[in-house]
Amino acid sequence: MGFENITVRVENQVGWLEYNRPPVNAVHWEMLREMPQAIQRLLEDDDVRVIVFASALEKYFSTGADLQVFAAIDVNGMREWMTIVHTLVKTLRASPKPLLGAIHGTAVGLGAELVMHCDQRFAASNARFGQPEININIVPGVGTTQSLARLLGRTGPFDSYTMGQSFRPRKLLQSACRRNC
Repeated sequence: MGFENITVRVENQVGWLEYNRPPVNAVHWEMLREMPQAIQRLLEDDDVRVIVFASALEKYFSTGADLQVFAAIDVNGMREWMTIVHTLVKTLRASPKPLLGAIHGTAVGLGAELVMHCDQRFAASNARFGQPEININIVPGVGTTQSLARLLGRTGPFDSYTMGQSFRPRKLLQSACRRNC
């Protein structure tokens, strides 16, 4: 079974899950529903020893949830959305296989949230992270405020989720080293 918005392939015992929804990998209902299926396929493949989350697009890892979906969503739809996302995160956190995030370009909102639950993240020099949810009056929904604080220290990601600002990994690493090194 193929997917419309995600590319799944296995090379040299590495399972690749690449977001592939041009122009910016914004997650809509179909893509959200494909994610658990794609991950489960790689988890169940005995030839796969590690899973890498990446993007097939040059400038965007993922811009998170498609705001057109959220503009039309009702309470029941939001409940369904969050149930799928929370189930997805539980699957990631319980994975018996190592999960790696290979991030290049923009990774914001849900795009950044999901890779925070990987075992390791590798960011290209053009990577930019952010949690812009505050700009549309919502809070990141899958524990990202806590995940970022655990990864970078309590004050590192503060501007991202309180002011909706994006950040480059190098800046946060420098800030974390000043506090913890």
